[in-house]
Amino acid sequence: MAAHLLEARGATVEDVAAVTAIPKRALATILDGSQSIDATSRGQLAKFFHVSADLFLAGE
Repeated sequence: MAAHLLEARGATVEDVAAVTAIPKRALATILDGSQSIDATSRGQLAKFFHVSADLFLAGE
């Protein structure tokens, strides 16, 4: 879901990292699905993308 939102917004991993303080390496593993999203990161991503944090719970 995060990868889709990233593409739809035209943002880069660097953009998200700069605003959310989530390290680029962690974002990369979240985007490729090899790492689940913790509650803190879920909240930061939700705020960045202006969506509900629950959106990032799907698939867990």
